[in-house]
Amino acid sequence: MSTNNSDPKIPEIDPLRCPLCGQPNHCAYAAGQPHTTCWCNNLSVPKPLLEQIPDQFRRKACVCENCVRTYIAEHGVHQSV
Repeated sequence: MSTNNSDPKIPEIDPLRCPLCGQPNHCAYAAGQPHTTCWCNNLSVPKPLLEQIPDQFRRKACVCENCVRTYIAEHGVHQSV
C-alpha cells in the first residue's frame, strides 16, 4: 500500500506506518477496518506532535499510539477523552 514516487530522496508513504518513527501505526481505517475501532478514538493527538509530521506524510499516514503516548508523557500534556 505504499505510494510510489520517482524521486529517490522522498521516502515512500506507507499508510500503515507511523511517519515519525516508522513503526506500525495500527490505524484501523488504513487497514480497511471501521474508523470507529481505531485506538485514536480514545486518545487525542496533540497539535504540536501533528506539526512534526513531514509535509509529504500529512493526511496520508497516521502517527502511532506509542509516539502519541511518549509525547504526552514527555510534555506533560493532559488528556481529556
